[in-house]
Amino acid sequence: MGFKSGFSAAFKTVAPFLSTTAQMAVPGPLGAMAAGIISKVAGKDVKPSDVPDVMAQMAQTDEGMLKLKQADLDYQARLKQMDINSLDKLEAIHEQDMASARQREVDLAKSGSKDNTPKVLTGLIASLAVLVIGMVFSGKAHAVLADGSTAALAGTIVGYVFRDLAQVVSYYFGSSSGSDRKTELLAESSPPAK
Repeated sequence: MGFKSGFSAAFKTVAPFLSTTAQMAVPGPLGAMAAGIISKVAGKDVKPSDVPDVMAQMAQTDEGMLKLKQADLDYQARLKQMDINSLDKLEAIHEQDMASARQREVDLAKSGSKDNTPKVLTGLIASLAVLVIGMVFSGKAHAVLADGSTAALAGTIVGYVFRDLAQVVSYYFGSSSGSDRKTELLAESSPPAK
């Protein structure tokens, strides 16, 4: 289940800071902090990359939603200690990280230096995504999906590939998280349709 399709607007109301962090796939200390808090409430070790899936699973029960609400309050308290007291500031941190990565590319181009690492990684991730899509639509993935444990592993790998592809697209073309947030705010302020 993809993150956006798995989370409703109601879920973002229950755990707005955790869901924003997970949706942006925030790396580094904030992502690790969110994973630690989710690990505590889920009762299992959760890697930062698995936070969206674990949150989606927890959100399927009332008990899980209550745990996520408390986890979000804990996360907000820790963020406030770091002077991050709004969703806009959390999103701005992510945007700054993306902007600094793009600025690196500009600086390299201006200096005449070449670093093909981002391009090679982009090509590799895009090729893997195309390969996965080709295998699924050609029917060659059927044998892998027939066994439950192999299917779970394949699902995890596919999740990583497409999450990384989304980050590559965001790196080169910008993030839509700011636009998504504006759409949500407009929807909340609009009167219900009759």
